[in-house]
Amino acid sequence: MPEARPPLPAEPVLTSLVLALFGDVASAEQNWHEARHWYRRALAAPDGDRAHDRARAALGTLPPQRPDDR
Repeated sequence: MPEARPPLPAEPVLTSLVLALFGDVASAEQNWHEARHWYRRALAAPDGDRAHDRARAALGTLPPQRPDDR
């Protein structure tokens, strides 16, 4: 019988609140592209706490996207 291997460590998971806070920091620095990135990641996070509402509201207040700003 082969030896049992120890389990691999779990990948770190950032909560939607942490991701939304990263978006807040980027927004405060007026880095709109990065702010959108973090707010969208917060909305995609599996935990469904109030950070989703925060990220959705923040996305609505950012300046319009330029065509070259994804």
